[in-house]
Amino acid sequence: IGLVIAIVAFLQRRCCLLGPAAFEIMAVLMVSMWIPVGVMTDRWYVSRFYGFEDPEAVVQRSLSDAWLPLLIDIVITGTHLALPVRWCVLLPLQLCAVMCYPLLTFTCGAPRGDGFTGMVTLVLLILFASRGKHSFETLHRQHFRMV
Repeated sequence: IGLVIAIVAFLQRRCCLLGPAAFEIMAVLMVSMWIPVGVMTDRWYVSRFYGFEDPEAVVQRSLSDAWLPLLIDIVITGTHLALPVRWCVLLPLQLCAVMCYPLLTFTCGAPRGDGFTGMVTLVLLILFASRGKHSFETLHRQHFRMV
């Protein structure tokens, strides 16, 4: 998919096929795929998907998924701060991030049984990032009207 986006970007420079909104959507779709890929690298959840009842016995060490909400938050915060994308285009990415971790925790369970705390903190971090992006965009538009 990244290769397709690179080809479309190259053709865009040559032929002006797509507008900026299409590139915003493609960038958000690309980033939205990083979250499930990152989730599938966690040993606990991969072991549970393979049907092991006690993944810690298979891996032979204590497991924790505390890094997983942080990974999701890094993706969300990075896109909100670094990508020049409108707030409304980022909504599908935010919904994907909010639904991904709770869905895993409810279907597979959390390694230490503390999935609720991770879910609440992740949702709050995403809400704060979303609100900050929206406020910044609103302020930007107000300043543009003054010019």
